[in-house]
Amino acid sequence: MLRGSESSWKLETQCVEKLLHRLKDEKNLIIAEVVHDDCGAVDVILWRMNIDSQKCIWHKAKTFVKRLREAVRGTKIVKPTVVGACEHVREVKCFTTRELELGLETKGVRVARVSTKKKDELVEIVWGMLFPDEAGKALPDDVVGIDALQTLHCNVAEEAKEWLYGACRLLERARDDDDDVLATHVQHLANHRVGDHSRCDNELSNLCKEAGGPDRKPLYEVGGRVHLAIARCLEQFASNTKMAYYTRARMTFNNWCFHSVINKYCTKRLNFPRSYEAQVCCTALEWNKNKRIKRLRTVFRKPTNVTHRRRSARQHIYAARDTSWRFDIATEVFGSPGVGDWARNMLQQSDVDDPVIEHYDEEADYGGCYGRS
Repeated sequence: MLRGSESSWKLETQCVEKLLHRLKDEKNLIIAEVVHDDCGAVDVILWRMNIDSQKCIWHKAKTFVKRLREAVRGTKIVKPTVVGACEHVREVKCFTTRELELGLETKGVRVARVSTKKKDELVEIVWGMLFPDEAGKALPDDVVGIDALQTLHCNVAEEAKEWLYGACRLLERARDDDDDVLATHVQHLANHRVGDHSRCDNELSNLCKEAGGPDRKPLYEVGGRVHLAIARCLEQFASNTKMAYYTRARMTFNNWCFHSVINKYCTKRLNFPRSYEAQVCCTALEWNKNKRIKRLRTVFRKPTNVTHRRRSARQHIYAARDTSWRFDIATEVFGSPGVGDWARNMLQQSDVDDPVIEHYDEEADYGGCYGRS
């Protein structure tokens, strides 16, 4: 149990350790590998229990693009400890809406209907409170809102992700756990952007095509500031030690998609232990009915700069989900398909309409850990 002001992350680590010991000691399972989202405390637990540790490449790709943006831009976003310490709009945007409201209350500033204000409006109010001379004026240009990578090429961020994915899957298909090779492949991206295709004839030919091919003009000057910054970033981000956890191209995508469907029947903030089995059964039925939905198309949109967390420019559009499984079960159990919404009524959520999940955003926050026995 947590005590005092301890972080909830410590509780998560304790739960993972207890769960692994229960699976090994009580269930007598042999756990060969655990995949997680780059948590150092979990690494220590797995090392003590002699379990192989792998990390989710989706989380790595997400951080990968963020580090590249910082390297090209030459600045790093650091959230101040309090709202009053902000010196730039980009720092104000790091705070949540509730934190901004508390910052206004601390300074004795009262805003009418503050709970209905959008975050952009609160940012302007807080900025005017911190710097009265700037109140009412247009906010200064926020360098965070300008994607530094897009100044090089409109699709360079997505191509960087695909390069990392492809390099990891290349070793996974070859069943090669050589982290030196993987680190070399990923670090070559810096030189590939300046027209160096020396490694693209053999293993990296497919990655080269995904990144524009040999016909694309160099994105920056050889030996220039951008080239050196990206190369230095990749040396730190994709070192041999760090890439050892990604040689098997593991992802936690399916696990968290499944849990997001469970949350549709009962939100995380509620604890219904008696109905949890029913939730899982409903989720399994819906998952199996819709797991083969085909992607209709992919659209590109302008990434949002409302908050410090950036929304992906690429969005996949899927067909509407099939809910006929409810009517099939209702007919079997009750003898009538007229109670097709029985699942939600059973879980005391009859006042919630079914969302039609047709979109998948690549920047959705999937993560966590799962085991392979």
